[in-house]
Amino acid sequence: MNSALNSAVVRNPAFIFILSIAFCVALLMVERMVGIGWDYHPDAKYYLGTVETVETVETVETVETVETVETVETVETVETVDNKPNPLFSLFFKSFLYQEIIDVLGNDLTYAIIFNVILYALTNVGLVTFYYKTRASKNNDILLLLFILVILNPYRTHLAVHVLKDTLIIFSLVFVALGSRVVSLTSLVVLYFTSVRSLVYLVAFFNVTKRNTLALSIFSIAILLTIPEIFTKAWSLGQVNMNFREYDLIPNFIEYEALGPFLRFIMWPFFSLTGLFAVFNPYSLFMPVAFGSFALQYWCFKQYGRFAFYLPIYVSMGLMAFMVSGFTSYTRYTLPLLTILPILVIKKQLKNE
Repeated sequence: MNSALNSAVVRNPAFIFILSIAFCVALLMVERMVGIGWDYHPDAKYYLGTVETVETVETVETVETVETVETVETVETVETVDNKPNPLFSLFFKSFLYQEIIDVLGNDLTYAIIFNVILYALTNVGLVTFYYKTRASKNNDILLLLFILVILNPYRTHLAVHVLKDTLIIFSLVFVALGSRVVSLTSLVVLYFTSVRSLVYLVAFFNVTKRNTLALSIFSIAILLTIPEIFTKAWSLGQVNMNFREYDLIPNFIEYEALGPFLRFIMWPFFSLTGLFAVFNPYSLFMPVAFGSFALQYWCFKQYGRFAFYLPIYVSMGLMAFMVSGFTSYTRYTLPLLTILPILVIKKQLKNE
């Protein structure tokens, strides 16, 4: 049975591809039945052109500074009265690719979801193929099934069946980690022009592959050229209460003012990696998110006898926590890091063997 399962599931990418699509369709049907519509995430309306700007905004006034913070993405603009943006910031920080793709698809809801689902399935094919080629499965059915359970993360599947750019971000980041030099560099370009926050994700590749030199160089140059704006925006975002969902009860330490972002930097990655945030909020919609973390840690423990932890990932997640003060948004922005964590753990294990 061991060899049969490995052959059917892993050696045949079509099986994983079809399984992934079937899982997406099943989840989409369940969501519609329980009342989660296509516009559950406000950015879907923006991408499909039904609204010109994101609907929900939070306005925070401090002394003579008015900061407008969007609830979606990583908040592209934080404007101050006397602070004009550095032209280099506009040059280096563009996030337009996903919107262009949706425009090419005619801003059609069905086509947009199909596009996302195909990317989701291709990502899963890449992950499982990598798992098998590294012989991490050890011809063990249980380990293989656990790994498939990890990649069929319910929250990642949820994002795939909505018009959100997260699936393209995850697809690109995975192939930055898995691809050949050409594929990796191409994926890096796609990743960068899909989301400005990809700069934070590059920290995760430190000491993993030879490509980290190039990735960290790009990161460092961009930061050095735009450091005033980066620091201002990151600090401003960290001071704004972004708990926009009524079920987001995870402590964001906003009451500690300047200390709050640093507390999130330390605590939130731990919450996200372990799924222990469910202790603070056992709300039903948060449980699939926690399940993804539980499955990841259980697989890693069964595979290597230890829990999944990789310091560069933790630092990258901490940087995101520094900028985002709502845990719902945080789980979404750090999901790409959780997706590539098994890759980095396996590569590290192979390096140590």
